[in-house]
Amino acid sequence: MLALCSGCIDIYNTAMCFLLEGDIMGIIYKESIRNKKVSIIKILLFIVLFTLVAHLGANSADYSIKYEIRLELILLTDAVLFAIMIRMLYNMLYVNRIFYTYKLIDKELIFEKNIGSTRKVILSIDVTDIESFLPLKEDKGSKDIERTYKFLCLSSKKNVYSCVVNHKGKKMKLYFEPSSQLVGKLKYIMNQEP
Repeated sequence: MLALCSGCIDIYNTAMCFLLEGDIMGIIYKESIRNKKVSIIKILLFIVLFTLVAHLGANSADYSIKYEIRLELILLTDAVLFAIMIRMLYNMLYVNRIFYTYKLIDKELIFEKNIGSTRKVILSIDVTDIESFLPLKEDKGSKDIERTYKFLCLSSKKNVYSCVVNHKGKKMKLYFEPSSQLVGKLKYIMNQEP
């Protein structure tokens, strides 16, 4: 008999506890972090920069003669502004569509990368394999790390946690931004006896 226990539903983060014939089967919890939406200021800045680059590129020979500036310097400036513009466009169109989902199912923590409507599981770890779980500002660094994963959005720098995991004999370091509810659930599972 599968029943939902009372008081275990978090509407905002989709957290649930299930009971199976009176025993706790496990915790099911899901949350996502996203980049902020593109602001009007960034869009206007992109339009101004695009206009400036196009104008400078089209009139570079005239500016060179009129202001007695070497043509190479004007073209170099135009190329740098064009590179900045391409980076802004990449961030606006691609990076802002990426978000991460953290799922906690029983004692397994799953990290998914989402691009638009496409989801891909990047990593799945057993919470009992976590060796250290600290806020980033308290992390002193670790030795013998074989792989590092970052499950963060560009705009989010607060509440970042670092986690060292011994996963299948390899030491990994993870950076992610869990909510206070997820932090509490992870610490509860880590403090349980096996």
